[in-house]
Amino acid sequence: MAIGKVKTGNIYISTNGGQNWIKSNYKNFNYSAVWNIVFVTDSILIAGSDRIYRSIDGGLNWSISPAPQFPNFPDVRALAVDSLKNIFVDIENGFAKIYRSQNYGLSWVPIYNFSTNSL
Repeated sequence: MAIGKVKTGNIYISTNGGQNWIKSNYKNFNYSAVWNIVFVTDSILIAGSDRIYRSIDGGLNWSISPAPQFPNFPDVRALAVDSLKNIFVDIENGFAKIYRSQNYGLSWVPIYNFSTNSL
């Protein structure tokens, strides 16, 4: 599977090595620069831009990941997934924090604060 974002703000998905592409059904990427898209599983994806977005169907449909502890419009700079399927996100918005999700992006907890060098 391949995922790509174009300047029009749409995300496109290919399941055949890029021979054919279909547009995702999510339209709110129009004003967002998607910095990263990571595969947590074959069907669960997390995308970062001014919010964290989550797809559970291979990128066809997207929703905003529930993250009440994030500032409004965080600047999501990096996403990573480890071998245990933990998702890590680096948030920059006047401060720098790393958050972790252990449930496929349904909830997030802060694990490190760069401004205070603490957990």
